[in-house]
Amino acid sequence: MARRTFKLLALVMALMLALTGCSMIEVDKEMDDAEVIIKVNDTELLKKEVMENYELYKANLQYQYQMYAAFGYPVTMPSDDDIKQTVVDAMVMQEVRKQKAAELGLDQLTDEELATVSETAQSNYDADFEQVKGNVTEDGMTEEEIMAAAEQYMADNDLTIERYTESARISFVDDKLDEYIYKDLTVTDDEVQAEFDSRVEEDKASYEEDETAIDSKVNSGSTAYYYPAGYRYVKQVLIKFLEDDSSAIDDLEKQISDIQTQIDSFATPAPTEEPVSDEESAEQEPTAEPTEEPTADPEATPAPTMDPTLPSQLEELKAQLDEAKQTARANIQAKADEVYQKALAGEDFDALVAEYGEDTGMQSEPVKTYGYIVSANTTRYVTEFKDAAMALASVGDVSEPIETTYGLHILKYEAEIPEGAAALTDYLKTSISDELMSAKKEEALAAAEDEWKNAAKIETNIGEMVAYD
Repeated sequence: MARRTFKLLALVMALMLALTGCSMIEVDKEMDDAEVIIKVNDTELLKKEVMENYELYKANLQYQYQMYAAFGYPVTMPSDDDIKQTVVDAMVMQEVRKQKAAELGLDQLTDEELATVSETAQSNYDADFEQVKGNVTEDGMTEEEIMAAAEQYMADNDLTIERYTESARISFVDDKLDEYIYKDLTVTDDEVQAEFDSRVEEDKASYEEDETAIDSKVNSGSTAYYYPAGYRYVKQVLIKFLEDDSSAIDDLEKQISDIQTQIDSFATPAPTEEPVSDEESAEQEPTAEPTEEPTADPEATPAPTMDPTLPSQLEELKAQLDEAKQTARANIQAKADEVYQKALAGEDFDALVAEYGEDTGMQSEPVKTYGYIVSANTTRYVTEFKDAAMALASVGDVSEPIETTYGLHILKYEAEIPEGAAALTDYLKTSISDELMSAKKEEALAAAEDEWKNAAKIETNIGEMVAYD
C-alpha cells in the first residue's frame, strides 16, 4: 500500500512540475547560458550570446515602433517568435560569412589593414566617449570629474578600446568579403543607355496618360527623363534677409495670423433653422395654447463677444510688417544690386553664385550645374520666384532683384529644356550607373549568401530561447 501511495505522489508531483513550468527545479544559470542555440558546421553559438542579441534587437525595435506610433503611423510590433527568428537568421548568416571569409583568407590582415582598423576603432571610441561625457555631465562638475565619470561609465559597460577594435576588425573583414563578391561586376555604357531609353519611354507614356504627371514629378524633385514644351533651367543668387530682420518678420506674421484667426472665428455665422414654408406650416399639427414668453436664465453663460480692438490691432501689425519688410530689404539691397550689376556686365554667373549665393540648393548637384527646373505649372517654388523665372524672355537674361519671403533673388535664364527626351548628362549617366550597380550588388550578394548557407550544415534551437528566471 505504501509503495502504491509513493507512486501516486510521484505522478502528482510530475504533473505539478509540468503545469508550473518546472518552477520547482532550480536551473543552473551557467548551464542555461551555455546551451547551444545555433550551430554552423562545427561552430556553436551559445544561448547567452544569442539572448543578448535578441534582447538588444527587441529593445531597439520597440523604440522604433513607439516612435512610429507617436507620429501616427499604424504599426504593429512583430511577434516574439518572429523577432527570435530574425535574430537567429541574422546570427546564422553572420557566422556563415565569417567562416567563408576565413576559408578565403580574407581575415588575415596586413599591417596596413590593421592600422586602418585601429584608426577606425579609436575614432569610434572617441566619438562615443564624447557623447558619454555629455550624458554624464551635471552642473558644477569639473572637467576632471566629467572625464572620470565618463571613463567609469565606459568601464562599467565594458566599452573598451579592445571591443571597439574587434568590432572594427569584423566590419573590415566583412567589407573585404563584399568586395570579393562584387569584384567582377560592371555596368556598361550600353546598359546605361538602355535603362535611360526605358525611363524616357515610361515618362512619355505617363504624360500621355496624365498631362499633369510631369509637373508632379518635377514638383516632387524626382528626375524627369522626358519633357513636354515649356520647361527651362533657371539659376539664382539668393541674398537672404539678415537673421534679425527675418525673425522680426516671422514674429509679426505669426501675430497677424493669430489675430486674424480670432476675428474669423467671430465672423462665422451661427447655423440657423431651415425656413418653413406656408404650406408646411399649415400641415403641422396644432400646438397648445401659447404660454408666457420664456425669460432669460440669469445663470446662463453669456455668448462670447469679439474684442473690439482686434481690427485696429491687426491693421497696426500689418503696418509694422510692411515697415519690417522695407527695413529687411534695405539692409541687403546694396549687396543684391551689386550682384545684379555684375551679372548684367557679363560676369560668370556661377562665380557670382559661389561668391554671393546663400541658397544651399544651388550648391548641390544637379542644380549646381544645370539650375532649377521651372515651368508655368511649377508649384514647388514660391510664386514670386516662379513668375520672375518665367518672365525672362531669352536664354541668358537676368532678372532684377526679386523679393520673396527668403530675401532677394537675382535669376538667370540658364537654358531651355527642349521638348522630348532629356539630355543624357554626365550626372544622369553616373546616377543610372550607380543604381544599376547597386541592383547588381544586391543580386550578387543574395546569390552568394544563399550558396554559402546551403552548403553549410546549420542547426538551430529557437525553442530554447526562453529567458532564465
